Amino acid sequence: MKRIDRYNKIASAPKNKSTEVINTLGVVRGNKILEIGVGGGYYAKLFSEIVGDKGNYYGIDTDETFIENLKIIGKTNLNIAGIKILPNEIPDLQEKIDFVFTRNVYHHLENRTDYFRKISDIISTKGKIVIIDYDESFSLFRLTGHYTKKILIVKELKEAGFSITSDLKLLNKQSFMIFEKNTTGHNIRYS
Repeated sequence: MKRIDRYNKIASAPKNKSTEVINTLGVVRGNKILEIGVGGGYYAKLFSEIVGDKGNYYGIDTDETFIENLKIIGKTNLNIAGIKILPNEIPDLQEKIDFVFTRNVYHHLENRTDYFRKISDIISTKGKIVIIDYDESFSLFRLTGHYTKKILIVKELKEAGFSITSDLKLLNKQSFMIFEKNTTGHNIRYS
């Protein structure tokens, strides 16, 4: 449990602005959320409370410890489901997803363009992909390779069929971008 507690402490730290992140997304009651890489489950609880009994939160991870923790959380939050997956596996869900959320996981994913191309099949027409990841700012994360350049995220998601709709400057040393299916060719100017 020490790792779970540590991850939740980091996620809930004021500098990581979890409340502002959630409020920025516009998640509402009834939404369906898929979180890729659940860590300690901190965001699972936040999303679960917002989407309520008409919505669902699905958390996927390759780490059994994190999935077991979600199952414990799900005993009191009945709209939470934890699904253990293999790397780059897409869950077989029975409903379309409104938000795919990743926080500090993107750099761990392999074959990201193909992965998000497959994710597109489970996202609703107006669904969004939210990517928060360490950026190229000088930091310990950059030195250890735990980051992704913003321009690479945009390129990979564009190749997967998504357009960037928001590039937010809310978080220090982290990218915070929102993408939608590219149905109109609309793309914000990215610099």
